[in-house]
Amino acid sequence: LVLDTKGLEVIKKDGVFHIKGEKGSKAISPAKLDSIAITASVMISSDAIALAIQHQAST
Repeated sequence: LVLDTKGLEVIKKDGVFHIKGEKGSKAISPAKLDSIAITASVMISSDAIALAIQHQAST
């Protein structure tokens, strides 16, 4: 997952990542991700960080 758009917001909701931006929102399961790259100013919640760490530790 590449987060390269300024102003995106990443939160955890119902056990998945929810990515919100000006063009709408999208839900992504952590099971479908190998990595997350952040290349712009993005807000990521502490719950989303914990979900990423938890998923990485289980693979």
